[in-house]
Amino acid sequence: VYRARVAGTSLVVALKQLRAGGARRFRDEIEAAGGLRHPNIVPVYHVGEHDGRPFYTMALVEGASLDRHLARLRDDPRA
Repeated sequence: VYRARVAGTSLVVALKQLRAGGARRFRDEIEAAGGLRHPNIVPVYHVGEHDGRPFYTMALVEGASLDRHLARLRDDPRA
């Protein structure tokens, strides 16, 4: 996931792009994420493809990486 700026705007987004392989799973992820509407779920803004690699952009959530919280969250699914 990369921090990106939408061309011609000041909007900063998160950009997720598939590196190699797993295109079907990635497209399923895009479809699932794009269909969700909830205040605690990051919205998908744009879906596309560049040089044959699918990508999507979403709202950028500032803060620490989720990796820092995995151990705590693993034991408390509601968190």
